[in-house]
Amino acid sequence: MALRLFIIFCLNFVIFASCKNHDQAQIAQLIKEKKKKKVIFPNNPIFITANGDTINFPIAKNQNKILIYIDSAGCTSCKLQLGQWKNFISYIDSTTDNAITFLFFIHTKNYQDLRYLLKQNSFKYPISINTRDSLNILNQFPNRILFQTFLLNEKDEIEIIGNPIHNTNLKDLYIKLIKKRYQ
Repeated sequence: MALRLFIIFCLNFVIFASCKNHDQAQIAQLIKEKKKKKVIFPNNPIFITANGDTINFPIAKNQNKILIYIDSAGCTSCKLQLGQWKNFISYIDSTTDNAITFLFFIHTKNYQDLRYLLKQNSFKYPISINTRDSLNILNQFPNRILFQTFLLNEKDEIEIIGNPIHNTNLKDLYIKLIKKRYQ
């Protein structure tokens, strides 16, 4: 319980510190609404690899996950930062002996550009092309990219909201919580 309160405090502090220009009351309300909310996954999502192959990538039950959702607005490459994700995944995998599943759901209609991006970055981790935006429809994620990445517990409940690639304080928080669970 004390760890959970500490994490909530740290998360609020990190988000407030990194979002000085945003309305802090709205951010606090967002965290309150989403915290511990269970994420619902679409049935049979389609995952692809960098070479364009469609693969079966079942979403593991009873396992911690990091869910990365990217909406169709703006520059997908800028939002994804695949090189940084590769480094982060490698570090987390080495720390947890591959115990965390990374789920990338990209809402895009431009399959070719995404495939090129994966190939260009030698990104071998599967990505779900979510053309109908079903993941977002089921969960109604926030519109801001800063709040479209989630650390999920084994029940698929949101534990941390925020993108560790775009915020080093959040990255440290993700690492600290994950290490505590797997040491």
